[in-house]
Amino acid sequence: MKHFLYIIIGVAMTVCLLASCSQRHTAIALAEDFIEQNAMAPEAMEQRDFSQLGTTSRLNDSIIASLRERASEFYRQGISYPAYQQGDTLFYIRMRFVHQGDTLSHTFYIDNQLEHVVAVK
Repeated sequence: MKHFLYIIIGVAMTVCLLASCSQRHTAIALAEDFIEQNAMAPEAMEQRDFSQLGTTSRLNDSIIASLRERASEFYRQGISYPAYQQGDTLFYIRMRFVHQGDTLSHTFYIDNQLEHVVAVK
């Protein structure tokens, strides 16, 4: 009986680990797509390295609007972002990259369905 419990716990932990890896890969793909579609020079963002996926509920409408308005000089103006409901928990993933010899980072905020980039900082 005790061994059976250990097996159940092991299987549950493996499933959780695989689900979180899948979410991280989805978030990376969304960030990469966002860069390819909206960056002025995506090829200049070299050696991209992504952090672990995190969540936050500390952003509100005004912060999201400010992030969208002040999108980095790396991205084109007038990007069409999806609607954001205040109070939604967002995923975020940080990307470090090299640009003209400098190491920089951008943070991508992604909706809780892992379907769209909501803002970038």
